[in-house]
Amino acid sequence: MIFDDIMTDKKQTTGENYYTRGRSCNCNSIYLSQNYTHLPLHTIKANANLMAFFKSSPLVVDQLFINFASVDTSSDEFKSLCKKYWSRKYGYLVIDMSRDYNDAKYRNFLYK
Repeated sequence: MIFDDIMTDKKQTTGENYYTRGRSCNCNSIYLSQNYTHLPLHTIKANANLMAFFKSSPLVVDQLFINFASVDTSSDEFKSLCKKYWSRKYGYLVIDMSRDYNDAKYRNFLYK
């Protein structure tokens, strides 16, 4: 199921239900959003396994560090990684929650 442009909907019930119950029904969900900070924390953010981020504001980078990378690396190292990945046109950062830091948890396909 792909959810696109529903972030402004007052009720996120459908997307949240798929994210919290979809796996037991053998359903994968993709949620496309232009604003990570406004996604529901305990449903969409907490149940996502793989996330891709294009160049983002310093506020979003700080939130990504706090939410994901603070257990793996320093703030400066994480910011440097984001800067490297976003330095190319259409560059992106992938965060794979199913992997450990030393097993390509943070990556893109242009850099190893």
